[in-house]
Amino acid sequence: MERPIIREGKRVILTLLREEDSEWMWKEVNRRDTLPVMGRYGIFSVEEEKNFVQKAYEDKDKPRLLIMTKDGKRAGIIGVNEYDRRDGTAEIGYWIAHDMRGKGYAKEALSLFVDFLFTELNYRKLYAVTDSVNVASQRVLEANGFRREGRLRKHSYNGSIGKYVDALIYGLLRKEWERLRP
Repeated sequence: MERPIIREGKRVILTLLREEDSEWMWKEVNRRDTLPVMGRYGIFSVEEEKNFVQKAYEDKDKPRLLIMTKDGKRAGIIGVNEYDRRDGTAEIGYWIAHDMRGKGYAKEALSLFVDFLFTELNYRKLYAVTDSVNVASQRVLEANGFRREGRLRKHSYNGSIGKYVDALIYGLLRKEWERLRP
């Protein structure tokens, strides 16, 4: 069965999650090389991943999507973690599978997702929180026009490296994004 396309780029598509993605998600997020980039989120079970997929459909303001390559490989997950409709803000998060990192998929997926959130869901501002040790995520955010707005010192415990790390807050206003569009 084909997946509906939410957004399509040159190399990736954003599509709906299915329960069949749960085991792949569980394997990916619990890898020793993935846990450090998950930041404040810990180890997950397959049941938690199934619950994540089920909840992806409960709230239209909180989309959670699968990032797939054009040749049909799962590349990662992108979604809204939290939102405030009154303020028009949404916190976004994403991760890329270990064998897909460093290929530009996160950058393109984030660009597509930002477009979706601003044009379809009419958010006013998007923001992301990333660990200070996750330099790759910082680069992806900055490449998509996000600005670093703050630093929360020794904010969260990163169990995979065994220490407290700073949290970096990045934000992008709709007006800034509109100026960046071609």
